[in-house]
Amino acid sequence: MKTLKGKVTAVLAFVTVIAFAVSWFLVSGIMKHHLVDSAFDQLKNNTAALSEVIRNEGYSSFQKNFRQWQEIFESRITIINAKGRVILDSATDAETLDNHLNRPEVRQAAKDGVGTTSRYSQTLGAQLVYVVRKVEGGEDDLFIRMAQPLNALQKALSDVRYRFLSYIIMAAFLILGFELWIVRRFFAPLEKIVMAAQAISGGNEARFPLMGDRELQRLSDSLQYMSSRLKGTLEELKIERTTLSTILSSLPVGVILLDKDNRFRFVNDEARNLLGMKVPVEEGQPIERFLTCGEIYPLLKEAKGGVEQAIKVEMPELGKGGRHLSLYGRQTESGPLLVITDLTEEFRQEQARRDFIADAGHEFQTPLTTIRLTAEYLQDELRGNEDVAGHLQSIIQQQERMTQLVDDLLLLSRLESQPPQEAEEELDLAFLVDTITGESLHHPLAEAIDIEKVSPEEALMIGQSRDLARAIRNIIDNAIKYVHEKFGGSGGGKVKIELFSRDSWWVIQVQDNGVGISEEAAATIFDRFSRGDSHRARGQWGSGGYGLGLAIARRIFMAHGGDIALIAANGGQTIFEITLPKEILKV
Repeated sequence: MKTLKGKVTAVLAFVTVIAFAVSWFLVSGIMKHHLVDSAFDQLKNNTAALSEVIRNEGYSSFQKNFRQWQEIFESRITIINAKGRVILDSATDAETLDNHLNRPEVRQAAKDGVGTTSRYSQTLGAQLVYVVRKVEGGEDDLFIRMAQPLNALQKALSDVRYRFLSYIIMAAFLILGFELWIVRRFFAPLEKIVMAAQAISGGNEARFPLMGDRELQRLSDSLQYMSSRLKGTLEELKIERTTLSTILSSLPVGVILLDKDNRFRFVNDEARNLLGMKVPVEEGQPIERFLTCGEIYPLLKEAKGGVEQAIKVEMPELGKGGRHLSLYGRQTESGPLLVITDLTEEFRQEQARRDFIADAGHEFQTPLTTIRLTAEYLQDELRGNEDVAGHLQSIIQQQERMTQLVDDLLLLSRLESQPPQEAEEELDLAFLVDTITGESLHHPLAEAIDIEKVSPEEALMIGQSRDLARAIRNIIDNAIKYVHEKFGGSGGGKVKIELFSRDSWWVIQVQDNGVGISEEAAATIFDRFSRGDSHRARGQWGSGGYGLGLAIARRIFMAHGGDIALIAANGGQTIFEITLPKEILKV
């Protein structure tokens, strides 16, 4: 009964059965009432006839022929006097019967002349219909009661009921057959439409049939239109999917698309090559069967939570010397998306650059030392020659700058290649800032500059005080230098150093109103060998820095778990913001 046709058939059959059953009960009730009413009418006629006999012939004559009258009418006849005593009864001895004056049919006859009822008789032990008629005009008023059992009536009623039921059953089968024929004829066009739809869903060519009924033809035309549009849409989707697959397969990065259960939906060749997946991957297979890189699964979990991030992983088991990859994860509507970029060549180049800087720095130390010693020797030998002394002093100054450059390169290389080797200690950042600010007041260029410091009494953290002091000093010295470059020895220059707390971080802001930094230079100011712009660069040959100070400072702050950012760089104000974590040594 799951089909619409079956449901309609079942409903029609149920309604037909209910209708005929109700009809049978209604007709049976009507027939029963009709037979009972007929029995009452017959008994009324019989009592009327006996009443005339008693009036015309007298009670004595009636009493003599009492048994004959009982046989003629085939009914129980009872004669009751005005006081309710039974004086004659054709069914039992009258003396054994109780007073009938309170019987409902007798009371009704005494009032209206005729009384009727249907009830159970205790004397005969059967259900009877009673009719009582009052006889007046004789010596005494009498009541003639005639009773007839319902057995005969019920038998007749049963015969009629069974005959009517047989007719109803025959009619029901005929109507059910007609209904089935109607249902089949009604659903035949719909079944044709369903067959055409099933053929189309199976990938076969089919058209929806023509219909004789206007409504069904409109349905068939609409479905045919939908089928044509769906076919065109599927073709477009197929082309787009093929195009997208071709594009993704040709990308220089690996792409993996998973479903919500971390099962493969798509993986391109580049991803298989980068991750060393030698076994063919089929759609629906779990990712755990192919990838053993543990860093991927936390990334997938974060991506499912809505967090987009990229991590770098090293896979030493892949290729010669291992492989370095960048994994980017984000959530899509269908599941997590992984984008894999090969950083191996970039890592090797960076490592080669670091090795070169370290090797070159060490190699420069010997000739630079020789140059300085030679220049100092010549100064001693040629003392008094002012022209030669000036050139020798210039050589020594440039040797010092070159030595500082080599030291900075070696420090930067050490910071980028490995974590700090020195033991960390608990330090007071507020004391460190106070000390550096105090030193800055005696800076040769700070004489006309207003230097302001705001800090709490204590700011505890863990780290390396020497490295942090060098990095903070570099930022403050730069501020003083470029304020002096703008204002010179005149007033108006300001430098403000502020240390404060923000959530779980210590924040140091260094503000100055010097020459400022252009937007182009601000984007690369923390890169190696970046000196801002022309305002914050060397003014002439042989003076200024080489653009390593901010790069070194940032590496120091990052090594301590913090960072530095340029948050304002307009012409009126430059603000560098340093963030360092509030970490206290545990005892």
